[in-house]
Amino acid sequence: MVQVALVIGNSNYKKSPLTNPVNDARDMAAKLLGLGFTVIKRENLTTKEIGPTLREFKSKLTPGAVALFFYAGHGLQVKGVNYLPVVDADIAGEEDVPSQSMSVSLVLETMEEAKTRLNLMFLDACRNNPFARRFRSAAGGLAKVNVPSGTLLSFATRPGSVASDGNGRNGLYTLHLLNQMDKPGVAIEQALKRVIGGVKSDSAGEQEPWMEGAIEGDFCFGGCSATPIPVGTSAADPAAIELTFWDNVRNSRSASDYQAYLIQYPKGRFAALAKARLKDLSKPESTPPTTPAPVAVNTYQPPSRPPATAALLPTPVAAGPRPSGGVCPGCTCSDLQARLSMGVEPLTDVQMSHYRQNCR
Repeated sequence: MVQVALVIGNSNYKKSPLTNPVNDARDMAAKLLGLGFTVIKRENLTTKEIGPTLREFKSKLTPGAVALFFYAGHGLQVKGVNYLPVVDADIAGEEDVPSQSMSVSLVLETMEEAKTRLNLMFLDACRNNPFARRFRSAAGGLAKVNVPSGTLLSFATRPGSVASDGNGRNGLYTLHLLNQMDKPGVAIEQALKRVIGGVKSDSAGEQEPWMEGAIEGDFCFGGCSATPIPVGTSAADPAAIELTFWDNVRNSRSASDYQAYLIQYPKGRFAALAKARLKDLSKPESTPPTTPAPVAVNTYQPPSRPPATAALLPTPVAAGPRPSGGVCPGCTCSDLQARLSMGVEPLTDVQMSHYRQNCR
């Protein structure tokens, strides 16, 4: 049988923070893992996490499954609708509540649309409303809910009343719920009645949990049987339950998951390994060595230049037009005759040949 739980604990509110809800969520997640549930746990839920969290929850639900929702933190009602504010809520008035809270009605719709066989909802969310002075209405606590068929909803206290955050590790309601959940052979309705009695007794009658809805058939967290199993025995193999728990957290990078295992199994088979994982997670992560940036290679090739000696050579002068005949560059008959008559300088063989052929 598929059993899926969404567990949320909100403590770190900007205004009016709470002490126990995160502890409540961690202990509840540990308990449910030990009872064979697939658990989605969120601590200090923020506005941007509401949608993804509900989508993940819905994706794991299948027709005929058992769906469970547990919430600890502030809760409030606006016009008869119950809301669970996220920790980063900045609520200036009633109009801000729907967009900065998880709606209880939306959670119920999510479970109902998945066609689950059984829906369980536990709300330890009736603490004082920290935004009450900004509201037009003065209703305290949470409002009654018309739950769909096959759903059982348990409030930490009666509608319109306020619950205690508790003086120990857990809220008063959550503490008694945790103590009753794994009692083998005890139906959920009977377990919740015992929670009511324990909370009323410890609070001297000031807080009385409330239950609404009904389910078909029996459901027992510790396993149902025709004859209640004596206290101290289990309806399932304890070793198999512990192994299932460990398999759910063994690859986690969250310290709270290993802490939850150690709370449930302080001397369990994997306790030493869980402690070692906690020790590793507590170490500051070393900064990986910085890889030097690749050096840019200059691929530019300047144009080739002639050797330096070439610059020292005289630039050739273009030859002038050849005289007629074209055999004596730069010569004319008159020039050659003047040189011969004046004896300025002897003629070259080419000049003399030119003179003899063309100038006589």
